[in-house]
Amino acid sequence: MIGVMRADGSVGGRWERHSGGDELLVLIAGRCTVTVRRSDGRQTAHHAERGDVLLIPKGGAHSFTLHTPGVQVLFVTPREGNSTWSGAADGDPSHG
Repeated sequence: MIGVMRADGSVGGRWERHSGGDELLVLIAGRCTVTVRRSDGRQTAHHAERGDVLLIPKGGAHSFTLHTPGVQVLFVTPREGNSTWSGAADGDPSHG
């Protein structure tokens, strides 16, 4: 799937994972931190602003923290194997 996501502060605390493949993100507007938790448990934070490109690895849980009132993100993501949940990464049903 290819699309543009517009998000405001309500995305905080929401995580997602794509088990069908990698996800490509291009920040079109705004500033944010994208936290990625890989399947081996390593967690990294990527500070992103307009024009930055991130590749989220297949199976990597990720979440956004906004530093502006909103962001716009162009995404290229698998159509199948997507899951979302709220709370800490440890709240992911597949890690419980």
